[in-house]
Amino acid sequence: MDAAINANTDIVDGSLVESTMPLLGLDELGLEDADRKYLVTLVTTYRGGPVGPRSLAANVGLDLATVEHVIEPPCC
Repeated sequence: MDAAINANTDIVDGSLVESTMPLLGLDELGLEDADRKYLVTLVTTYRGGPVGPRSLAANVGLDLATVEHVIEPPCC
């Protein structure tokens, strides 16, 4: 909504979202750098899993809380 206010509009459309994503550090899929590192490590180091969140967090360089609450939040 802040982007819409800055653009002086009440309408949030695809164009506004696309122009705002890079400012937020998001790629075209909506992923941040930490998300991409997590996925690359999961695929290259662990060949898709299984792997526990502690091991994955340590290999990616993230704290466990970030993995558990941001990247892999609990379902429902």
